[in-house]
Amino acid sequence: RPTGGLCDGDDRGDGLMSSVQERHAQYYLNHVTADSEDWPWIDREWVQITRAWNNVCTSGQLVLDYVDAMSDFMKAKGLWRELIQWHEKGLESVRRLGKREAEGLLLSTIGVCHQTLGEHLQALEAYETALLIHRQVEDKPGEAQTIINIGQAFYESADFRRAIEIYERALAIVRTTHDRYPE
Repeated sequence: RPTGGLCDGDDRGDGLMSSVQERHAQYYLNHVTADSEDWPWIDREWVQITRAWNNVCTSGQLVLDYVDAMSDFMKAKGLWRELIQWHEKGLESVRRLGKREAEGLLLSTIGVCHQTLGEHLQALEAYETALLIHRQVEDKPGEAQTIINIGQAFYESADFRRAIEIYERALAIVRTTHDRYPE
């Protein structure tokens, strides 16, 4: 029985996720969500988790739940390219769902992934787009963190003067949020 969502892993050719595929995806998501630090289990089940992920609809909340549940594991395992792909699929979903703040967060994470891979230009592109969105939705913490990330990209590129200027801009924004942690 189709659930109505368009999917990548469509075995029937009709572009719909079957109830079996959805149950499969939900099973693995539930397990990971229940114990997100059970990395040996996640490691053993990685092939099934990615199979479930590939069947997840691109237009639904399930995609975002998977991205959220699997991000820490993927970062710890150094699966940066895969994390970019998962977040790009997440971008499709948040854009369809109209979740602009989530779009900014996903773009920031894509930037972090590119930065970790030493791809500073791609990181800066993702950060700049995220920054525009954070400003549009008036997400000051997101804006400040993205500016900090931009500063870090300049720092890692040995442009220390520019990095300091950017960190000072971030500090000014952080102080308006009354959140002392980023300081």
